[in-house]
Amino acid sequence: MEDADTLYNRGLKYTRGEGVPWSPTEAVKWFRLATEKGHVEAQYVVGLYYFVGEYLPKSTREAVKWYRRAAKQGHVEAQFNMGTGYTFGWGVHRNPIKAWKWYRRAAKRGHAEAQYKLGQMYEDGEGIPANPNKAVKWYRRAAEQELPEAKYKLGLKYMYGDGVPKDPSEAVKWFRSVAEYGNVHAQCLLSLMYKNGEGVPQDYIKAYAWVNLADIDRDANHIELEAELREMMSPSQISEAQKLSSEILNRIDPAFRGKFGHEETGTTLL
Repeated sequence: MEDADTLYNRGLKYTRGEGVPWSPTEAVKWFRLATEKGHVEAQYVVGLYYFVGEYLPKSTREAVKWYRRAAKQGHVEAQFNMGTGYTFGWGVHRNPIKAWKWYRRAAKRGHAEAQYKLGQMYEDGEGIPANPNKAVKWYRRAAEQELPEAKYKLGLKYMYGDGVPKDPSEAVKWFRSVAEYGNVHAQCLLSLMYKNGEGVPQDYIKAYAWVNLADIDRDANHIELEAELREMMSPSQISEAQKLSSEILNRIDPAFRGKFGHEETGTTLL
């Protein structure tokens, strides 16, 4: 009798067409046989197929059933997905406390997005008491894994002194780490900090360069900040700032321009 790993690996071969014809139907058949023997990855895959409606009829209820089995065996992505299910009510009744419990299990095992979600829940007090210190703790753990959203949140925490001592220089560090990868919100805040000399020496040219990048999405706040800077700067300074803005833009991957949430390379542009 074949063991669970053998059955699961046979299913993988059918998904890849490795030594056998590509066949999702055959793949699902072997994955299901593996789940009957308790194979955790097969359980997760079957749940995923149900969730996206790929190779199996779309059913969030069935997806949760299989995610739960995998999650109970310690599958970290399944644990995160259970948290998401309870957050949005996908396949289960919405329950923030149960979402928190599943996110926490995944977060403790190093899942960056689960760590970020915990940070959000502690920040918002959703289903649990609000706790700015714990929010910062989990945002930091996610940020240390290069999760851009968490880096941006940390920047805000240091900017306003929420859960940590106010520290403009730390805020600048975190904003820059995602501004360099196209986060327009961080670009605008970085511009503001250069304009006001918060956490960095006051520099209208760099301030204009960053807001000029953020202005890609034509947000009203960005436009207003750019207009204020124009009134403070000479034509030659504006020209220099626009040149600097172009240099920065050329070093940002085109896929990231104007986007929120991308990993940094570690290269400091300014």
